[in-house]
Amino acid sequence: MKSAKRVYFYGIGSSGYTSLEATQRLLRMGISAFAETESNNMFMTSSIISKDDLIIAISSTGSTDSLVRAIELAKKNKATVVALTSYDNSPLAQLADIVVGVQDTNYINDARFINSQFSIMYVIDVITTLLLKNNKYHDRMTRTITSVLNEKYDAYNK
Repeated sequence: MKSAKRVYFYGIGSSGYTSLEATQRLLRMGISAFAETESNNMFMTSSIISKDDLIIAISSTGSTDSLVRAIELAKKNKATVVALTSYDNSPLAQLADIVVGVQDTNYINDARFINSQFSIMYVIDVITTLLLKNNKYHDRMTRTITSVLNEKYDAYNK
């Protein structure tokens, strides 16, 4: 992430919401990050992506067809791909340069009460915590939080 020109988070459905949250965290640290949560946007981005870019593809199953096809295109353009998925033999995992395995709700007795994104968000928490050990990212995060809070405070006091 530190050396990528741009970081893209790909995710559809619930994974798309996780992508949006992850993107916000990186933006607050001054990292050029984008969330692609719709398949056409994934295809457009993948068609112009480069070897300097990083995609973090989020899919619990690793089998979301449009996401996998977008990753295939991105790989042709030499992008680095990290997969956050529960299945390390999935089509997404097979394409990825790095696979980060996460727990899937299918392994829990009653999956209806457990969101499959919890384990993925935990990984995002770990990544952002590690990035914040870097003074540059920590300072940027502090400045962006302060600017937003000041704006809210100023708006409230008008």
